[in-house]
Amino acid sequence: MPPNNDIAYNKNKKQRKQKMWYCWKQLVVVVGLVVVVVVVVVVVVVVAVVGGGAAAAAVVVTVVVEVVK
Repeated sequence: MPPNNDIAYNKNKKQRKQKMWYCWKQLVVVVGLVVVVVVVVVVVVVVAVVGGGAAAAAVVVTVVVEVVK
């Protein structure tokens, strides 16, 4: 294999890797947004159903603990 081909091949490999990485980052961002939206909706629904400051605080703490885990 000639050296110049080698360089081109390695460059392509690097670009493919970057593209894959970019796709993964996009996927992670989208999934993250979906998770955040779902969590917010669940918190709002639970607070609305249960009502009361203590319950709301407990729900928020629980959600935060789950997210951190």
